[in-house]
Amino acid sequence: MTTRVIQVATPHGRPYQMEVRDDTSDSNTVWSSAHPNNEYHIPEGLTGWAVDVGAHIGAWLVPMLTDNPSMRAIAIEALPENVTLIGRNLALNGLTGRAVVIHAAASDDSLPVAIGYGEVADPTLIHEFIGNANAPDGSRTVLAPGITLIETLALVHVGGGGGRIARMKIDCEGCEFSFLDSPAVGAVAHIEGEHHGSHQR
Repeated sequence: MTTRVIQVATPHGRPYQMEVRDDTSDSNTVWSSAHPNNEYHIPEGLTGWAVDVGAHIGAWLVPMLTDNPSMRAIAIEALPENVTLIGRNLALNGLTGRAVVIHAAASDDSLPVAIGYGEVADPTLIHEFIGNANAPDGSRTVLAPGITLIETLALVHVGGGGGRIARMKIDCEGCEFSFLDSPAVGAVAHIEGEHHGSHQR
């Protein structure tokens, strides 16, 4: 899988860079978050903690932190190769110390979650918008630990955030309901995201 670095500007005009893979949806995802009328309405001037659920390669995370230099963030991502790219993209922009990257799937419990892509035995595990246009490391099922909203808030609290999330982006291809059904959702000041119509486990 080949990668390249693209030059981008945040919705508020600040330059940054992103490493993306060829033959995936990476570039489209990056550009959709960089546009001034981006789908997640990235603000500027916020403080506190942001949480990126379904962080992909950091396409929302990096401009969010760049436009909000007083914020820290937690990125939750289930696919291991995406987790690697989140780390690279944070480092590329000098943001490593401001974000905690968690290899996990958003869930209503801590049980492992199976995610399939490419051609796998159980088609119910497949979601057409999993974050890659193909299976860059081959068809397989990935098993990721589950993480709940309560566990995420505990991490914010330990990090000095007072147990409150200023901004959450959630786009995790069907896990939204089980994560946001948590009684802890009242500790999230603002949520932007997508829902995909049903629970997916």
